[in-house]
Amino acid sequence: RRSRVASLLAIKRVRMKLDLSIYGLHRFGPHDVVPEPFPHIFVPSDALPANVYQHLFDRYPPLDFFVGGRTLGENHKIHCATERILRGDGLDPCWVELADRVTRSTAFDELMRIFRPHVARSFPALAGRYDADDLVVGRRVDAAADMRIEQQVTAHTPVIGAPAAERGPHIKQCTKLFVCMAFLPCEPDLPEGGEFVVCRRRPHSNAPFGKAQALDLADVEEVAVLPYAPNSMVIFMNSPHSIVYARPRTAGPQPMRYAHFVVESPRALFDIPRVPGHDAPWRRLIRPAREAWWRLRRSHPGFTS
Repeated sequence: RRSRVASLLAIKRVRMKLDLSIYGLHRFGPHDVVPEPFPHIFVPSDALPANVYQHLFDRYPPLDFFVGGRTLGENHKIHCATERILRGDGLDPCWVELADRVTRSTAFDELMRIFRPHVARSFPALAGRYDADDLVVGRRVDAAADMRIEQQVTAHTPVIGAPAAERGPHIKQCTKLFVCMAFLPCEPDLPEGGEFVVCRRRPHSNAPFGKAQALDLADVEEVAVLPYAPNSMVIFMNSPHSIVYARPRTAGPQPMRYAHFVVESPRALFDIPRVPGHDAPWRRLIRPAREAWWRLRRSHPGFTS
């Protein structure tokens, strides 16, 4: 009980010292959205207030916090999920407060205020339910929620050998509607690479999506690039056209670091053409069991990724 009281007092002090707004979304409006090839916003610098960025940067958990004694390969993505963040679990209170704010329905309201015209064009039924106040918004673990918000603190393990990417051009899971990523790279030893790239299919390319919903580089062309730079951020609406990837990173001792949150549906919002076998009926049948398994894992005190 004493530790719980101490944690609450620490969070209150963070509230008083920092403007932990929801990734500064209040600063953006529909006019800031770049519509093609899919709706997105790039913020190349000063994405978060300077004191907030520095506070989160200084208190970013070390790589050992994510790895937990495991042996992982290079450029392996690992994250700390909302439920672990909200328990504190060795994190600075600023991360607990950020996760608490981001996973409220106000975050979804802010994103809908910004992206609503695009949501209405791509997902009219969803926009209609939002306008009718007919959507229940909760956290990823809330089984009754129609739209679920998940805040994560994420790292990619260092690259040791040749330049490596986590995966090629891909579309995020078809359950995801919004993705927001705020980058907090280690300084000053920044390896090259890691830029966030917006892509579109090349003319006449109709290749299906393969493993991890990815395409070959030959099937896409780069449209815009956001440097992996201090206090940069990207926000985008996910759709069948939202092809993105991070460029390969060169070898270096530092992990790739970012904080991000997603808004997702318990069911797929759209479909994409896939390589046969990657969307087999048995995969759809076991999906509820997989979701139950992940909820159980996230409830474990040591869960990271």
